[in-house]
Amino acid sequence: MNISKKSKIIIFIILLLCLLFFSINNFYFIKNNSSNNLNNDDLKKNNKLQEIKVDLDGNGDQEIIRVASVKKDNIIDKEKDLSFVTLIALDKNEKELGRLPKYMLLPEPILNSGKVYLLSSKIKIKIVSFDFSAGPNYSETMFFALSIQDKLKNIIPICFVDKVKGPENCLFWSGEKEDFIVKDLDNDGNLDIVEIINEFPGSSEITEEEEKVINGRFANIDKDRLNGIKRILMREKIGKGNKIVWKIYTFNDKFFEEQIDDNYNKYYGLVIEYFKKKNFKYPKIMKKNEMSDDSLEYNLFMRKFWTGHE
Repeated sequence: MNISKKSKIIIFIILLLCLLFFSINNFYFIKNNSSNNLNNDDLKKNNKLQEIKVDLDGNGDQEIIRVASVKKDNIIDKEKDLSFVTLIALDKNEKELGRLPKYMLLPEPILNSGKVYLLSSKIKIKIVSFDFSAGPNYSETMFFALSIQDKLKNIIPICFVDKVKGPENCLFWSGEKEDFIVKDLDNDGNLDIVEIINEFPGSSEITEEEEKVINGRFANIDKDRLNGIKRILMREKIGKGNKIVWKIYTFNDKFFEEQIDDNYNKYYGLVIEYFKKKNFKYPKIMKKNEMSDDSLEYNLFMRKFWTGHE
């Protein structure tokens, strides 16, 4: 059976993406206790992977946030073939100021994805964000600040709930990175975050050619994962559709609070103005409540498929 050129391209792209991101549902890791034995001597041996300069305490000096690999010997779940990093804050003389708590471990962020933002005009401190792969069409972003409590300094994530239960409370979702908005949209002095995703409005059938290749390549994987791959292929063939303003947050002096109802509508208008100024031309930028139930359910499925959480 001859496979058409179009089908070859589709199959190649989907298989490549599946190979690249197949294990991504384990991409973030937190130990809920302190028994992993990470200590200063261990971290001095870490490899520097990337770093970014940022004024963490608002004193005008540029500190360094360094992404450093963690030795696998220090990780309890040795049976998992996963790699982790930590974040270390250093002053200009590379004296350590603080780090992620030892019970927090991250995957390596996307290279050169670090960005610096002013969190609030009231407190003048800068924060840094890093992006993490979350599937072929998406990424997730986490924001970090230097916290000082009882004279101890830690790098901590800034989340979107007051009481954090896990990493899923601190990861902001987005489609193409150029669509992810991190900006004080209403000029009130507090940073705003807008998650923009793709609609994926329809689904097609998998051809006999595509079915044969997928079943052959993924013959040994779990049936649910195989069906998930097929579902993603069926959706990708139709296209991404319109852009969706998924969720909107603003910093409330403690965390990034989700904006709902009238506040969502207010910021939605500001998002439209923002894209017009950027000359971004999309078929339509929709509200989340304008999505079909089918598109809404598919996006929730896809996020969980790639990341393990909704």
